Amino acid sequence: MARTLRRILSAVSMCAAAGLLASPAGAQTKKQLNWCSSGGTPYQEIEGCSAIIQSPKTTVSNLATAFYTRGYAFYRIAQYDRAIRDYDEAIRLDPKYADAFIIRGVAYASKGQYSRAIEDYDVAIRLDPGNALGFYNRGSAYQSTGRHELAIQDFDAAIELDPRSVRAFSYRGLSYARKGQYDRAIRDYDEAIRLDPRFPAAYFNRARAYQSKGQYDRAIADYDQAIRLDPKYTEAIESRARALELRSDQ
Repeated sequence: MARTLRRILSAVSMCAAAGLLASPAGAQTKKQLNWCSSGGTPYQEIEGCSAIIQSPKTTVSNLATAFYTRGYAFYRIAQYDRAIRDYDEAIRLDPKYADAFIIRGVAYASKGQYSRAIEDYDVAIRLDPGNALGFYNRGSAYQSTGRHELAIQDFDAAIELDPRSVRAFSYRGLSYARKGQYDRAIRDYDEAIRLDPRFPAAYFNRARAYQSKGQYDRAIADYDQAIRLDPKYTEAIESRARALELRSDQ
């Protein structure tokens, strides 16, 4: 994603050099450009990037970046179809834009269109095999479709590229758990928690693994911690109640 940020910042400086900021409404235009480059609310980013997109002075490369960034803003407010249209345009303008393929894949996955998502991740990995996010997101899509061996392979690759990827460890643990390999899953959750002790999903998933092994005290302790970190974690609250019930029946 650093490549994308550099491209956005370049778009702002190039627009300034080209005189885009010199109009009577220049102060507002500069604010819009800063929203697209430095971030704001999703609605501000949409407005800012739209200003770049609508300018006849914007270069093709910067136009692709503005579509990408606006697409991500639409994604953040769950307008997935609108986001996909912007990613389509970014990719049309720059067919080697690996980040755009990744995030379009995420948008497809959010719609439950995992095959389309995997196709995009495949392209992103071919374009940028050193990007851990391509492997992580493809692994997540494989996991969502029950293909846990393929998911584990992709999480392995993501972890090799980014050994501090908390989510890759946590999601790999989930695939191991769904294969019934609870001890192996727990080791991955342990590592995720070591890397980020404030990640509630890792405690929740480790609790479920302990519960599957009949280790209810450990499960309840992890549910407690997940709930402390996220008091509205409904699934953890309900699962803790079930673990307490199972322990009382022993």
